[in-house]
Amino acid sequence: MLSAKVSHQDARWQAELRASVNLALAVPVHRRTDLARLEGRLLLPGGAGAPGLLLRAGDLATETDGEGRFVFEALPAGSVTLSLLGGTLPPGTQLEPALPLLLNLRPQETRRLEVRGLQTATLSGRVQLRLPESPEARDLLAAELPPLSQLGLQLSAPGQAPLRAVPNPDGSFSFPGLRPGTYTLLFAPEAQALLAGHGVPAPLEVTLSDAEQRELDVDVQWHPREIRIDEVQELTPVPLPPQAP
Repeated sequence: MLSAKVSHQDARWQAELRASVNLALAVPVHRRTDLARLEGRLLLPGGAGAPGLLLRAGDLATETDGEGRFVFEALPAGSVTLSLLGGTLPPGTQLEPALPLLLNLRPQETRRLEVRGLQTATLSGRVQLRLPESPEARDLLAAELPPLSQLGLQLSAPGQAPLRAVPNPDGSFSFPGLRPGTYTLLFAPEAQALLAGHGVPAPLEVTLSDAEQRELDVDVQWHPREIRIDEVQELTPVPLPPQAP
């Protein structure tokens, strides 16, 4: 484009010539094909978003917004671990799925993830050994009783590793931080060996809800030990040697 301008000032003529050129350049931009995107939301118990939580995925970190949302725009494809680095969750909150969480991202994939906060439950109680009513039997059996701390308990649920608790000397026990669900409570194998022959209760099934505090006593009826025939000493009198006259 050309433009010209002629002016007269102080008895002098001035001429001005301008030229401009517009160039359109095509610059190739290549999108990386070895990256993936991870986005999602982290929820508190009750369903509200969890704001201000610092998350890490690979070498990148981000913070959840006011609605609990987070985005990792460009993560290397492959295995990446999502973990919680900082922030505050209500006491007793457990995340589902649990963090850190191992993810396998495909190239150019956009993975969407929702992490929910659950209010955990607690199962507690006491192990008690019940003796017969007879005072004489109680006195005889008291010396046979094992320490209650040796009667460990096992708590299991489908899809979860079994949990163990060792009772205190007074028999009290506790399983804190439990996810809502159905559990089976029974004595651990080594405790069952100690209690063989006594009135051990059948495995107890317990269903726990969010934030529930359940108390459950485990009673064992202690029986007198049975004596086998081969344990009885030979009581046949032994003849005395003949005496000299």
